Amino acid sequence: MSATGAQRSVPSAVSAAALPPLDARRLRMYRGGFWLVILAESIGFLTLFSVRFLVAGTGHPAELNLPLGTLITLVFAASAVAAAGGLRAIAANDARAMIGRLRTALELGLVALILVVADWASSSLAPASRFGGAYLATTLFHAIHIVVGLLFLAAIWSSGRRGRFSAENHWLVEAGVRFWLFVAAAWFALYVVFFWL
Repeated sequence: MSATGAQRSVPSAVSAAALPPLDARRLRMYRGGFWLVILAESIGFLTLFSVRFLVAGTGHPAELNLPLGTLITLVFAASAVAAAGGLRAIAANDARAMIGRLRTALELGLVALILVVADWASSSLAPASRFGGAYLATTLFHAIHIVVGLLFLAAIWSSGRRGRFSAENHWLVEAGVRFWLFVAAAWFALYVVFFWL
């Protein structure tokens, strides 16, 4: 094997190890950009919540499945707690705990998505009605965020299993968990806006 061939094999071996630490400037830049993404996505939800009140007023129809909505809320809460625990674990350099907690968050997130789909399938809300149209549009918009969040969690869980994160560099875990916390918070807001107001 030539010297250049040996040199080419080194970077691939290094890439399987933990990511190198980010400098403080780059980390601030990533965090700032991330918060801009969350702000932009929040505006989408705020617009849909406004539409709900503009077209349907207050109150909600009896056809809305409050027990299922409450169950989805509880599953999201448990998933958010697990995800936050995963972030705390890697910040403390406990990769094994991070992997377990992210897996729990991912599994609970899948359950939440299945329950949202079950809500659509069992709903007797008329999609053409003012409330039904606003509800289905908002839950569909949220379901897209659930899928993106689950893909993000799956990616960082998989990378974590390969030892890519450490206490010194876990920005991707932080971003994934914070996005998932945003998804959970968006459901809590949706639950209040549609099920209680």
